[in-house]
Amino acid sequence: MKTPKAAYIIYFVFTAVGIALIAAGFIFLKNTNDFIKQSTSAPGIVIDMEGYDTYKPIVEFITETGEVITFAGSVSSDPPAYSVGEEVEVLYIPDNPQRAEIKSFLQLWFMPLIMGGIGIIFFGVGFGIFLYRRYRKKLIERLKMSGRVIETEFVRVNVNTNLAINGKHPYNIITQYNENGTVHVFKSENIWYDPTNYVTQKKITVMVDPNSMKKYYMDISFLPEEG
Repeated sequence: MKTPKAAYIIYFVFTAVGIALIAAGFIFLKNTNDFIKQSTSAPGIVIDMEGYDTYKPIVEFITETGEVITFAGSVSSDPPAYSVGEEVEVLYIPDNPQRAEIKSFLQLWFMPLIMGGIGIIFFGVGFGIFLYRRYRKKLIERLKMSGRVIETEFVRVNVNTNLAINGKHPYNIITQYNENGTVHVFKSENIWYDPTNYVTQKKITVMVDPNSMKKYYMDISFLPEEG
């Protein structure tokens, strides 16, 4: 059965977004590294909090040249990570003191971590789906060539409510096979239309791995292709 184009778009989008976010994470990482190397430190004090639902500290410090600088922290949180009057260490660029950050792990590394972390998750989902589909394709090819062929009994057609694309759920054909008193249940690949009216036979062929009944492929080539 054909996989809907929307499914391929989803795989592509997850992978592409993941790569983009990982790249952004590396850019933030490099920028933060460069900032730390070029910066000098000064004592600062939290003079105010900015925000409504989450709060970021407003910090004031004095540069080596005596200039008073006020800046907002990069990360906001609830509850606030700092309190008014709290002393902090500030990193700033001497030639551009408005480029300043509180010297803390969260304030310096939050953006590289969050961008890279989310990117890895997105890329992992997209690439994981790709790897699974590749593995499944090779397994089906092997089973078609050297799998043990059994004739299973048709049980029913199920709606796969665990998956939906564009609000549409696929269907699965369920069959069973009794071997030596043990009933084995098999499920077809996802079918993107209701195949109920096209299942007229009582027996459906399944190819199984000779060493494991859990590795199998149901032959549903008798179904018409979706238009």
